[in-house]
Amino acid sequence: MKKNEKKAFKLWGKGAKLYGGESAYYYGLCYAKGIGVKQNLVKAEKYLQIALSGGFVLAKTAISDLKYYNDIA
Repeated sequence: MKKNEKKAFKLWGKGAKLYGGESAYYYGLCYAKGIGVKQNLVKAEKYLQIALSGGFVLAKTAISDLKYYNDIA
């Protein structure tokens, strides 16, 4: 199967806006790592917070890592 990062990014975005939770987590990771989109740490944190609010607990670790490794307050 061919990898299509831009398409995956768009699909995670639709899911994040409709459902939050896991979709918002992966959407935030795309922003954090620049997968299918230009890296944007502010948006990454925003969607990871949405994921955490939606009960996706892995987002807590991702937020901590994002802040630690990128010196975000």
